[in-house]
Amino acid sequence: MSRKLILIIYLIAYTGVLFSQNTVIDSLINSSKNFGSDSVKIQNDLKIAYHYHNLNKKDSALIWFNKAEKSASLLAKSKNENKKEQGSFLLALCYYSKGFSQYKDMNFYFSEKNYNKALQTTKHLIKYSNHKNIITEAQKLNADIYSGIGNIYTDKGYYSIALNNFIKAQTLSDTLIKRGIIPEKEAAAQYFHLGLIHYYLGNLSKSLEYYKKSLGISVKYNNEQGIAKTYSNIGIVETQMNQTEKALKHFQISLEFAEKHNDLIFKAQIYDNMADCYVKKNDFHKAEIYLAKAMIITEKLNNKQGKIYILLGLTDVYNKTKEFAKAKKFANQALSIAKEIQSISFIRDINRQLSEIYENQHQFAQALNYYKKYKILEDSIFTKEKMRQIQETDAKYQASKKQEQINRQKLELTKRDSLIKIKKTQNYIFAAIVFFLLIIILVIFFLLKQKQKINTLIKKQNKRITDSIEYAEKIQTAALPSDKVLAQLFKEHLILYKPLQIVSGDFYWAVKKDHFIIFAAADCTGHGIPGAFVSMLGISFLNELTLISDLTRPDLILEEMRYILKKSFRQTGNYSEQSDGIDISLCSINTVTNELYFAGANNPAFLIRGNKIIELEAVPNPVGVYYKEITFKMQTVKLQRNDTIYLYTDGYADQFGGNNRKLQKYTLKRFKDLLFEIHKNSMPEQKENLENEFQDWKKNSKQIDDILIFGIRY
Repeated sequence: MSRKLILIIYLIAYTGVLFSQNTVIDSLINSSKNFGSDSVKIQNDLKIAYHYHNLNKKDSALIWFNKAEKSASLLAKSKNENKKEQGSFLLALCYYSKGFSQYKDMNFYFSEKNYNKALQTTKHLIKYSNHKNIITEAQKLNADIYSGIGNIYTDKGYYSIALNNFIKAQTLSDTLIKRGIIPEKEAAAQYFHLGLIHYYLGNLSKSLEYYKKSLGISVKYNNEQGIAKTYSNIGIVETQMNQTEKALKHFQISLEFAEKHNDLIFKAQIYDNMADCYVKKNDFHKAEIYLAKAMIITEKLNNKQGKIYILLGLTDVYNKTKEFAKAKKFANQALSIAKEIQSISFIRDINRQLSEIYENQHQFAQALNYYKKYKILEDSIFTKEKMRQIQETDAKYQASKKQEQINRQKLELTKRDSLIKIKKTQNYIFAAIVFFLLIIILVIFFLLKQKQKINTLIKKQNKRITDSIEYAEKIQTAALPSDKVLAQLFKEHLILYKPLQIVSGDFYWAVKKDHFIIFAAADCTGHGIPGAFVSMLGISFLNELTLISDLTRPDLILEEMRYILKKSFRQTGNYSEQSDGIDISLCSINTVTNELYFAGANNPAFLIRGNKIIELEAVPNPVGVYYKEITFKMQTVKLQRNDTIYLYTDGYADQFGGNNRKLQKYTLKRFKDLLFEIHKNSMPEQKENLENEFQDWKKNSKQIDDILIFGIRY
């Protein structure tokens, strides 16, 4: 599905803060010297900054943004209460203005950072200000901030977060419209954003519904820009619905506006959208013409996002015309820019196109490779949990907009669905009881008549179960890092891995991300098959958080794992629910600074340096629900050559055995002393030492838990 949608940013005009392209900079700078009021001077400095930014003089713009921010910050520290609140509001406006300009430059990280600063400041004003007009202006700015954050997450492909922020903006706007503080026409932008998100989610009918609401408001207030840009996005939806003639008609309306107002960015976007239409009609010659027109404009404006759209369009055209060399060339150019701006949705779409190109060339290995990359990103954006969150967020907003009668209908439908589910469950239970009764009768009959055959059958069934578990072991082993991978990551390493049963609830994990080596040893709730299921989830979460979300700090990774695990098991902390969790030691080594970062959930770690052993302490919480949750903490250690680090689970120290008649645990102290005694040996020798000590201690006793020791030498 095409992503080429127009984002509308409606700025609420605050007193004196009007950013005009026609303002002469020299005149503004001269005026700035004559202002007696600090607040007017700050607003004038923002005008200058914004004007410089629109002229693509970003360094000059930044100087004036910082100047305005510094002045507002000083005013916010005034002893005069009125000036202090006025300064705080202007400081929030500075943060917002800088964030908005950074968003236009596709600098999403700093844009969001400044938006959040603005949001924190306005929320403080709304809570503590005694001036009604300041509170009102802060609320108006909040609506713009939430829209701005929504736009960032839309471009990055995090649609659930984007939708949540757009709904916050819409709710604020609705409240302000009802109070008569802002005109109704401001709601057009919010409906526009909701249409945008539903388009990305593939809800085309829902998208059209919101776009038509936006269009109706723009037509009512004769907002030419709103009409043109809404028609453009309606045309994109119609293209996806194969209504190409309708779409071209709406694109033409938008193009007339763009030409009338010399809006080059919008003009390029329309050419690109029209090219999509002609691709749908299999008129590839016309599609190429419009893409060429769009490319000329985007090259001139250095519009990276627009360039990706056009390169994707060219890739699509040449793939369909079987000019695969050109298609791959343009796809790879688009991929390079998408990685630069860190847009996972773009990267996802380009990987899908590359997969299709290689498939059309019958290069199936390459096609599969790119399809796997596409699928990983697709799943990261549209997991069931995220889709559920999106649907819940939108449902809450819709519920707040509908009347009590509709809510009652929804309640009745819910009750009816519940009754149907209960009835189905009862039927399933009844069928299961009947089925098992029949099985029992047959088993008894065959036991009486053909005992030998039944025994043979039982043996075969046991073999099938064992074979299934052994296959599960192969799957689990494949998910663990191989010796080859570990040898590439570490100077020396050892893995002592002894599952209690065929599959294990313990797992080890390691990955390299940029200049960080991240590794872990973990103990999941239970052992055997239940523990193995949780361990596979743990490995999956770690891969997602490091390789997709770009986290490298162990404490932040554990916090995110706790959040995801609680969501996955729907844990709320009630005593009646399952308490699945993971005890884990997690390390991250910065290979540039030679620093070790550690965070643990119930599992500590040991670092041995020379004749000294250092214990890296863990937080007494699992990763999962806990009655008294504590934030995970990170410890930092400057590593030295030949430092030895040990991660472990509790199975080794808890093993019963010994020489006395009464069995006793090996204990953590004995384990710690053993590691100190053998740490200077080579890693293969250490593994043999640990194995021999374990067998000597256990003797004829049964192993009671999964065992894992993960050691590395730096």
